[in-house]
Amino acid sequence: MREAVVIDMVRTPFGRAGQRGVFRDVTHVELVVPLLKSILERNKVGAEEVDELLMGSVGIAGMLTRSRHYVFEAGLPFSISATDMNKQCGSSLQACAQGAFAVMAGMSDVVLAGGIETMDRVQPIKPDDERNLSQVQSAEVMSREMLPGDWPGDKKPKWNKRWYQVTEPWIMDMGATAEKLIATRRRSVRRKRAFWRAKSSPSQSSTPIGQQPKSIRTRTPGKTQRSRG
Repeated sequence: MREAVVIDMVRTPFGRAGQRGVFRDVTHVELVVPLLKSILERNKVGAEEVDELLMGSVGIAGMLTRSRHYVFEAGLPFSISATDMNKQCGSSLQACAQGAFAVMAGMSDVVLAGGIETMDRVQPIKPDDERNLSQVQSAEVMSREMLPGDWPGDKKPKWNKRWYQVTEPWIMDMGATAEKLIATRRRSVRRKRAFWRAKSSPSQSSTPIGQQPKSIRTRTPGKTQRSRG
């Protein structure tokens, strides 16, 4: 079986969501396409050498099912297969794993793999609607709020609890989980960062994975942002 190797990595800067977000008027296509072009140019890889593009996203429904779109917008050959995948918070990592599997199995020689999340652009919330950013995670929340106050007759829908509220009631979103850990276990941000640095250093220090992602210029309305890696 062949060995799969990670050659290089790039990313855009991070930003907050909502009215004050630096990417609020930037589409996911405008975020991804410069990265695809840059990674090929930096490594002197011809577009015709790429076998497939794999993109992971938590918000894969609706707005972000666009891997094929990225190929077209980046001017890559139509022969490149493009796949969207979802594994919640591990979506981009799964995309990289799938790419490695394809190379190891001999199905592909060159794979572009990554992920995209843009909280301003996940339906049903628009960039100018900040009533409740947690709605971004669930169209169900929006649906409940849009129900009329006076429902005719006795047919007002009853909402079932989500699966984790029944089987795993302790599950919370990542922000609430972090706050609870800090409150109950006194796990400060500084201690957590020190732990992960110590955990990752031995395995990553001598490999390309241990290197910082390279900076890629990303245009935003009226500005040019640069990642600090």
